[in-house]
Amino acid sequence: MSTTTDRAIEVTELLRAAITEAHGLLKDIRTERREFDAAARIVQTLLDRIGERAEEQVTAAIGKEIKTGLASYEGCIRQAIDVATERVNQRFDTLAAIMMGEERSDQESLADAIRTWRARLPQQ
Repeated sequence: MSTTTDRAIEVTELLRAAITEAHGLLKDIRTERREFDAAARIVQTLLDRIGERAEEQVTAAIGKEIKTGLASYEGCIRQAIDVATERVNQRFDTLAAIMMGEERSDQESLADAIRTWRARLPQQ
């Protein structure tokens, strides 16, 4: 029986060693898991920041294009207002000259000016 007892003691020591090794491996796995989770959080943070930065850059680019478009539009509107103002001023000058009896021969008559104006009105 001595050999059976010796064998049981030997197997018990082997099992203890295996359990100790398993505990060590389990501890290593837990450490690796914590490091993996930390790395995953860092990667997720980076991914979130990439999305935020991309959104910021797209917003900035769209804003820049809108500003450029509005500046161009504003320039065109100002030019159209200036042209229209000049035409109105010329028309008033013509009408004032006709009413003051200062009509030049190269100016259209008041009746012709009114007909021209009416012809340009939208038809209803």
